[in-house]
Amino acid sequence: LGAGMLSMVELVMIGGGSGDREKPSMLSLINDHLKSEQSADSETKELKKIEYFAYESNSNLLEGSRERLFKLGLKETKPFSFSRAYKYNLHGNGGDGDEGVDIIVHLRPFNYQNEIKPPKSLDLFIGCCFADLFDPDQLVLSLLKFARTTESGISKKTAPLVYFPITFSGITQFIPSIPAQTSGNVKNELIPSDTTAFSLYSDSLSDLGHNLDPQRIVIAIENHGGSLIGEASSDWNIDPISNNVLWETMIYFFGMSGAPAMAKYKLDASGWIERTRMDQRKIIVSNVDLLFNLLDDFNDHPVDKSTQGVSTNQRPDTVVAQEIQFVSPYNVTTTTNIWNVSNSRHLAPDQVEIETLCSLISSGTELKIFKGSFESAALDVNIKGMAEEKMQ
Repeated sequence: LGAGMLSMVELVMIGGGSGDREKPSMLSLINDHLKSEQSADSETKELKKIEYFAYESNSNLLEGSRERLFKLGLKETKPFSFSRAYKYNLHGNGGDGDEGVDIIVHLRPFNYQNEIKPPKSLDLFIGCCFADLFDPDQLVLSLLKFARTTESGISKKTAPLVYFPITFSGITQFIPSIPAQTSGNVKNELIPSDTTAFSLYSDSLSDLGHNLDPQRIVIAIENHGGSLIGEASSDWNIDPISNNVLWETMIYFFGMSGAPAMAKYKLDASGWIERTRMDQRKIIVSNVDLLFNLLDDFNDHPVDKSTQGVSTNQRPDTVVAQEIQFVSPYNVTTTTNIWNVSNSRHLAPDQVEIETLCSLISSGTELKIFKGSFESAALDVNIKGMAEEKMQ
């Protein structure tokens, strides 16, 4: 079952990327794993069939979805209609050189939550750029329902895996960032700094119901009987030249969601967008890829109704950590990690974990420490007599 069909079907069949970032297909990875698991005298095991259910509720994307399927070599089984589901076949070709694999794609032109007859015996849910759009508890409950949840539990003995690639973790920034400026327009409004603009953009997404904290998804899965298998940072580094289409799309999103929030504080939103287009810079977006067991055992698992609707603010066994990285002079970025804190495996031998309740260290002082200039900095340039004193 997949969302983000335009990208994920291609990754399943033929892989993606180019050069040193080229990735093999999911199909070849699975077959390589099956081959490595078998003994010399055992029968060869290979994946022979992939059946992919692709849900696309945006009618404006359906024609593009069909074109992508045709380019991948799939054939339509009957004349297409925007009002009903259709099936596409590719017989005996895995797409990236593997022979003998049948691929069937079911294109469903509606929301997966409106499916009347969900497919049976699912192995994997895929939701690309997807999981952060929902309340975490409601997302997990909808997946459990789709996996044919009954009063006594899931009606099969193997629960599907859940894969959420490109899950937004709440931080967007330009590299480098530009401070606030006077706009010079009739109202003499202030063009916000990039930091302020992106903070307001995040606030507007939260107001629209987006979840900007992947940790809440982890907690929701665990609260409903699942577990985190693995995670990896998948930050976007969007160059305005080499990634122009995605860069322009992100600017459109900033304008649609962030501009009303800026106007609310009487900031010059149009001036900020104009400055962004005049001085085009890389956009860094923090994302994580998450892989879960929908249920962490492989037996019938009763649904714990006591957890439904319960807040997921308690400290779980896993936490999301944002790491600051200084990649070059005046060039800072962040990476996102999810740590299992039920033990100390996420720590190096010379590291300890502390939980801070509050801090009296300003962000400016922290920056001096990160840059290595703390000891030579003035104690306080704003207090008479302290400007000549050093931090050391």
